[in-house]
Amino acid sequence: MCRWSDSNWWQAGRLKIIQSSFFYIRAFIFPLFVTYFYLIITAMNWLIIAHDAEKTKELKRTLLLHDSCAEVNSIDSGEKADDSVLLLISKADHCIALLEGITEFTPDVASVLGYFLGKKVPVYTTFDFLSAGSRIGGFVKYFPTVELLAEDIGGNYKKLAQIQRKKESFKYLFRNGIPFTPACFASFVAKGKIDVCRKYLDAGMDVNTRDGEGTPMLNIATRSERMECISWLLENGADINAVSSDRGYTALMDAVWRGNEDITRLLIERGSKMNTVNKEGQTMLVLAVGAGREKICRMLVEHGENPDVRDSMGMSAYEYAKLFKKNDIVGLLEKYHKQ
Repeated sequence: MCRWSDSNWWQAGRLKIIQSSFFYIRAFIFPLFVTYFYLIITAMNWLIIAHDAEKTKELKRTLLLHDSCAEVNSIDSGEKADDSVLLLISKADHCIALLEGITEFTPDVASVLGYFLGKKVPVYTTFDFLSAGSRIGGFVKYFPTVELLAEDIGGNYKKLAQIQRKKESFKYLFRNGIPFTPACFASFVAKGKIDVCRKYLDAGMDVNTRDGEGTPMLNIATRSERMECISWLLENGADINAVSSDRGYTALMDAVWRGNEDITRLLIERGSKMNTVNKEGQTMLVLAVGAGREKICRMLVEHGENPDVRDSMGMSAYEYAKLFKKNDIVGLLEKYHKQ
């Protein structure tokens, strides 16, 4: 008696579903998870120093509206500083100091603001005595009302977050002894270390930078067969059609050369250019035919790759397939062959 689970087509279909699911998890879901996790661990840390509980509550709501991952703490400007307050001050990377009712610099106010200025922590304040302080390294901004202060933060929040990420990313690289160079960036791309690669981009590295041999990061990720890293680079603006200086390969050509069907499919789906030619005058299809990779040949011709483009030897992919008696590939290319 034949059971469903014993059927060859059922087993093959199930395997195909599993493989397809794995492909999309690696190509799309994993990079999104990394992005979400990264946003959580690099959230901005705000400290509000105020005596008015309602104003503090409204400012917290405003900050979380612009950044739900932000950490927002507050301390009462009328209370004495204990260890818990000092801990909040030490953690803050942005400060809002309302300081209502204060008419002069007290030792506590001077020490807290001096600490923030020393750490180059931006301070937003309605404290009138600090209006001249806005010239102190550009880290103190004075506003006559809380409403204007909140409006300024809201309108510039994206820029503030970018500045903070750049600052934190440089600190991370420096603290871990990681040089800020294209060569080192390339080494982490090759290892698929997206967490560290993100630090490079946030610190100001161009996603389209190249290593010492002129190889784009997308090509390096492809040659190392790092599916998640390829997706991440593309999402961050990597040029999918950039050509390496060493071989004259695009990332798609590298994927074909490696024989990686998943990465080939991903790059085709993302819009990689077809019918490109490397330094030897070879097309991607010539490489695929030479390696006998029928599935990749099928993907290429179904998306516009021309089997009749001749290389520097005057031979086309179709002619190579016939010459080396790759009959299955000849049969595949036959309906696309026009010359």
